[in-house]
Formats: sequence, C-alpha cells, structure tokens
Amino acid sequence: MANPPPESWIGPAGRTMNVRSGAPRGPGSSHNRCIDARRRLGLEWLQAGLGSGMNVRLPFTELHVREVGVESSALAMLDALPEIVFVTDPGGPTVFVNAHYRGYTGLPADVLLDGGWAEVVHPEDRPATSAAWRAALAEGRPVEVEYRLRRADGVFRWFKGRAAPHRDGAGAIRAWVGTCTDVHDLKTAEAAAREAEAWLRLAQEASGVGTFAWTPATSEMRWSAECKAIFGLPPEAEMSDELFMSRIHPDDRALVLEAVERAFDPEGEGRYRSEYRALWPDGTVRWVDARGRVTFAPGPGARTGVRFIGTVLDITEAKRVEAGLAQAVEMKDALLYELNHRVKNNLQVVAGLLAMQAGRSDSPEVRRQLVEAQARVEVVGAIHRSLYASGAHGAVDIPAFLLRLAEDTVSAQGDGRVALEVAARCEAVLPLAQALPLALIVSELLINAVKYAVPEGRSGTVRLGLDRRGDRLRVEIADDGPGLPEGFDPRRSGGLGMRIVAALVGQLDSRLEIGPPGRGAVFALEVPLPPSD
Repeated sequence: MANPPPESWIGPAGRTMNVRSGAPRGPGSSHNRCIDARRRLGLEWLQAGLGSGMNVRLPFTELHVREVGVESSALAMLDALPEIVFVTDPGGPTVFVNAHYRGYTGLPADVLLDGGWAEVVHPEDRPATSAAWRAALAEGRPVEVEYRLRRADGVFRWFKGRAAPHRDGAGAIRAWVGTCTDVHDLKTAEAAAREAEAWLRLAQEASGVGTFAWTPATSEMRWSAECKAIFGLPPEAEMSDELFMSRIHPDDRALVLEAVERAFDPEGEGRYRSEYRALWPDGTVRWVDARGRVTFAPGPGARTGVRFIGTVLDITEAKRVEAGLAQAVEMKDALLYELNHRVKNNLQVVAGLLAMQAGRSDSPEVRRQLVEAQARVEVVGAIHRSLYASGAHGAVDIPAFLLRLAEDTVSAQGDGRVALEVAARCEAVLPLAQALPLALIVSELLINAVKYAVPEGRSGTVRLGLDRRGDRLRVEIADDGPGLPEGFDPRRSGGLGMRIVAALVGQLDSRLEIGPPGRGAVFALEVPLPPSD
C-alpha cells in the first residue's frame, strides 16, 4: 500500500515541515494537517492546537513565520471569549468559529465552516439575516441584525449579530470579524414591557386616567395623551412648566404649588395629592384630581427629589354630582327645619287643647286620661323642639335628649318627692324613626315608676341608665319601689301606658327585659344602632 502524500505543518519555530500521516509531530507544534489550497480558493485549513482545539482556515501561501505567531495569539484570545465570535474571508465564507460558538450550537467546526451556521438560524429569520449579510458584503459596510440561534438542546434564543470588515493599509478588505451577543433575556423583558405598556394604555383609555413624569434637574416633562386631553391639549403638544401652569385656574395655582412643595419636602413622605381646576383656552373649566409620588436621591446633606410621577383624573362629573347632592341636602334640611317647626307648633296646640279639656271635665278618670295623653303629645313635641333647636333635623343625640326628658318628667310628676339618678356612659345618635318610639317608651316607664313606685305620701328614687353594647344601645329604667308582681306581662297589663310600651318595643326590633320580682322594678331594652354610628 502506497504511503500517503506528505503533510505540511508548522512547528514550534515557525518552520514549515512535511510529514506523512501517522508520523509523530514535534512537541509544542502549533498547527497540524494542511490540505490542497487549490480546493479551497487559495486557502488552506489549519487546525490550531493552542490547547483549545480551535479550527481556523487561513491563507497558507502568504504566511510568514512572524505573521503566524501574531495571528495565532489573536485567534487564541478570540477563542477564549465567552461570546460567539466568527471570522470570514473577504467573500463571506467562514474561516473561524470560536469555542463558545461550537459549544452553544453543539456542532463541530467543520460543520459550521462549511455553511452549517445557516442551519442553526431560525427558519423564520434566515431570509432577513442572509439578505442583510449579502448587502454588507456588497457594500463593504458593517452589519447588525437580530435573529434566533438554535442551542445544542434545540432551544432557540435571540442574538444580536454584528460583523465589520477588517481592512489592510490600502483599504482592501482582508477579512470580516463578527460576534453574536445573547439578547434573549433583554428581548423577553422588552416584550413584557411592551405588553405591560399596552395594557397600561388600554387601562388609561378605558378609565380616562392620565399619567405624567417630571425630572426637575432637566425640566423634562412627559405627559400621556390622556393627561394632555384633560388639560385641553392635543397629543402632540410639547409640555413645559410654563404650559402646565397656564392651564391651571389662576385661583388654584398657589394651591397646586404648595402641594408640590410638600411632596418635595426632604423630611416628608414624598406624596402628592391635589384637587384643582384646569382652565382651557376656550374658557372650559375641568376639575382635576392629581396624585403622585416623588423619588428622592440621597445627598451629602438633605435628600433631593429627582423624579416626580403621578396620575390625573377628570372629576368634573363627580364634582357636579357632589354639588347637586349638597344642594339637595341643603334643601332637605330646610324642609325638615320648617317641618319640625310646624309639627312642634301643632303639637303645642294639641297639648293645649288636651289640657283645656282636662280642666273642664268633672270626671277624675277622664281628667287622668287626658293628662296622660297630653304628656305623650308633649314628649313628641319635645323631640321636634330639640330637632328644631339643634339643626340636626334627622338625628337625635339620645343621651342628652333622654336626660332632659327624664328631668322634665320626674319634676312634673314627682312634686319634688322623687330623686333622679342618671348614668349615661356612652354617646349615641339615632334617626327620628327610632328616637320617637324610644322617647315614648322611656317617658311611659318613668311616669309609671313615679306613679306606682313612689305614691303620694312617700319619697323614692328613679334611675335611668344608658350603655353601649357593641352595635346596640341599652336603656334601663329602675326604681326602689315595691317591685312587680309575679308573672307580670306588659302586653296583658290593664294600663294603656304599658300596652303602648309593648307595641313600641316591637317597632324598635327589640324586646323588653323585666327584672325579677322583689324590691324595685327594672325595665331594660336594647336598641340597634345605625351602622354609621
């Protein structure tokens, strides 16, 4: 069997040597096997040892010992870079791929050098990538293009490919050097940011909320289209401090500036909140609710506000509704004021008629019933008198009112023989619908206590207690009289007053508690308080 042709290789001294296949190379040799240059357009494949196994194709016929040493050192550095690096000859064929390129793709150098690089480019990106590369070769200019490269495990990642021509002293292109930088994470983040921005734009358009950002150091002011629209500005308007202030109602400018100063206070929280009027050139006035936050940067002294971002919302319609509600409340208060005044006067007339009728009656029983009816009317009249005087036309301060009611009742019924003790350990406000029946209940129980617990000829004590228990108001009336009989039921009582009490307790969604038989009678009930109390 004939021996193979000799092989040319470069030894450690840079000398070209001829050996046959299988012949041992000298220690420290830099390159090994070279093939026929004519089969590679005047270029020969050199496989550089250099301890890295890199593959390189260089013009062998032009090599000089010194050039080999320099290029070998440069290629060794390129091979060690943690980024994809490639070199092509002036016409475009790849002559070098570094270790990172081979490691990422999982392909050997001879595959990548023989055009395999295109196979690892995503099929959708190949046409644009090839077109950009051909245009760069034709025009001799640098090229930059983004495409996806297949990793050894089959996963595609985005890369930014760049290549630039390397020229000799005469300006002729000797080679192209390129890199591929992994930008997949950046592309993913950019895509996520674009999606988030799209959602933000959609939310702004749907809600009408505008956004703004201001950098004090540069006076740069950025407003969203929605923000500009609220101030009557077109989307393309260039924002400035002067334009912003000109769109604020003159009466509100000082208010806005004060709010901004508070937000930029180094000792503050950096929060901004202001409601003011925007004034359009045509005289249109829009109410604005502006909120924001200042970002501070630490300094050698006090911290400094460096960024101011926030939102604005057109609240003109809300302000209109608010003004309408305020007007309606004012009208309601005026009507209730007049109503309470008239009811109070009418009840005084009714009470006077009852008193007059009682004075004309010869029957003690009739006089008693008329006087009791007069007392009940006067209780209702007292509530309306209290409402009329306080101006709180729909709500009653219960502890204060019941205290006056108890004092008036005991004073009128007891002839100085009955002492009143009051223990009011809470505050409570009830609407008129609850205050009226509660006042009548307390009045009836106080009258009964004076009448039956402290009869004429003796003295005694009546106690009124008020206490809040969770969401209910507890009212207790007690005396030190002989007490109630066994099995006492107010619903079956012969007296009209107790039957009225039983009916009104049900109206209050409550129940009447009665103390045990023995010395002194005790009545208690719990009234639900309104949620806002």
